[in-house]
Amino acid sequence: MNKKIITIIFTLSTMLFLVGCSFTNNESNGRDKNYTYNDLDENQKEIIDNVYAELGDWGYTYEPSAIPASKIKFFYEDSKLIFAAFHDYGGGNGGGSYSVYEIDENSGTVSGHSYDTLNENDVLNKRVLAVELLSGESFDVEASEDSQKDILANSYGKAVNE
Repeated sequence: MNKKIITIIFTLSTMLFLVGCSFTNNESNGRDKNYTYNDLDENQKEIIDNVYAELGDWGYTYEPSAIPASKIKFFYEDSKLIFAAFHDYGGGNGGGSYSVYEIDENSGTVSGHSYDTLNENDVLNKRVLAVELLSGESFDVEASEDSQKDILANSYGKAVNE
């Protein structure tokens, strides 16, 4: 009798484990997909083009004296699409600054985004921003324009399809 109970418990545990592994594997498939600029529709490409132009306007990709973007990330904050770039000061101390933009998904326009340190919700969102950037895509300022747009498109694709 005890062997039957142990066998049943073991069988059920194994089945639950296998179902859990399968579920986890299926859930991660969407996040593991890599997107390219060519995968996007025309409206999405316009968003990437505008963000790319904004990075260039601020000198974050082209000027040698500028502090280049080293990590980028698209994510949603209070149902608004946000693009953030981390600019590493170098030296290995982890210091740097960030630039944050709000994206209008209908028009593709890019505008500045700031946080009010007196607003509790903004303070929390600013903390989330730091975590989001840690998990962002590495951005190579020496890469070709096509490669840089693919990096932007990959981050964007993951944000809107997550």
